[in-house]
Amino acid sequence: MGAKAILQRYANQARARQANRPGSRNIDGDNRAQSLSVIFQSEPGDWSDSRLRVWCHRMPHLLLAVSPDLTEIDWTGYPREKGPPCEEDVSDVAHWTVAMQLADQPHCMARLARWALGVLYPSYEGRTGDVHPCRDRVQWLLDRAEGRQPAPDLKPTLTVVLDESETSVTEPATAEPTLPTPNKREIIRREDLPADTVVVFKGKKYLTHEGLLRLTHQYGVESMKCEIFMWDPKTRSAAVICTIKGVRGTYTEIGDADPSNVSNGIAGACLRMAATRAENRAMRLYLGLGMTTREELPGQRAAPKSLEEMGLTQQMVNAYLAANNKRMLDQITAHERDRLYEWLEHKGGADRVIAHAQGGQAA
Repeated sequence: MGAKAILQRYANQARARQANRPGSRNIDGDNRAQSLSVIFQSEPGDWSDSRLRVWCHRMPHLLLAVSPDLTEIDWTGYPREKGPPCEEDVSDVAHWTVAMQLADQPHCMARLARWALGVLYPSYEGRTGDVHPCRDRVQWLLDRAEGRQPAPDLKPTLTVVLDESETSVTEPATAEPTLPTPNKREIIRREDLPADTVVVFKGKKYLTHEGLLRLTHQYGVESMKCEIFMWDPKTRSAAVICTIKGVRGTYTEIGDADPSNVSNGIAGACLRMAATRAENRAMRLYLGLGMTTREELPGQRAAPKSLEEMGLTQQMVNAYLAANNKRMLDQITAHERDRLYEWLEHKGGADRVIAHAQGGQAA
């Protein structure tokens, strides 16, 4: 049975169950019933921990919505111990609006997969420090989907072979190139990446800015332009937009940096770090690589100041939160607490809390 038929069947069953339960929330009002256009504009870094985990875990199941028949696909090499996907996996996302949209618009599958590899999973890795196991499954599904598309009929006569000691031009018949020719839109797999483009940090592999630059130039980049989207000298918060053009297409990404997400040594160069991160994200999209770069990871920072060191008390903070219809300190998650402390220490939050305690207006 095709994935679309499975989705429709389970979605109808779920709606029927909810219709028979007075007062239950309609399935189309579920908090995950969001359109593709909304998802592509989302920033998972602002999501709650639970929502981020759910989307990371369910993303491979969403991508299955474009499968014509799960039983007729060769799942050899699919990176999952439980084995190939089954009808149960598809039913997990039957009530998600995105799943049915993908079934009706299969051409959006590759875009959603690239968004997951370039935005969703890096957000998870930056927050947890771990690589989500479903990321490799999304990469496998994307590779398989793009493998069905014929490559452009390009017949280069020469292949440039780059070596650390010399640069030589050889005929394809007499030498194996270390990388594909620049104008060839081939899929770049992790296992084929040159060793000097990757570093190991805390047991995990990450791309480097230097390695990405070299790969991007060898894959036909024509231009790369950065523009300052936001820069606040007072808080040293920066956001930069980078657009890259080449034979593989045109891609635009954004990178941000502030003292809360860079190391102490980079805190005075947040604008330049934001540009580097934007370049890395744009180059990863251009090359079709979902791996996070080392520069995108949060820096090792000093321990945040305590409330007392910032001239605050728990009562002052709770009063400010209550005045702004926010949850109290003992009601928020650890991640939300970390973000609150960053706001207090680095973004003028402590001044606002003190002003409120002294009789100012909530803001």
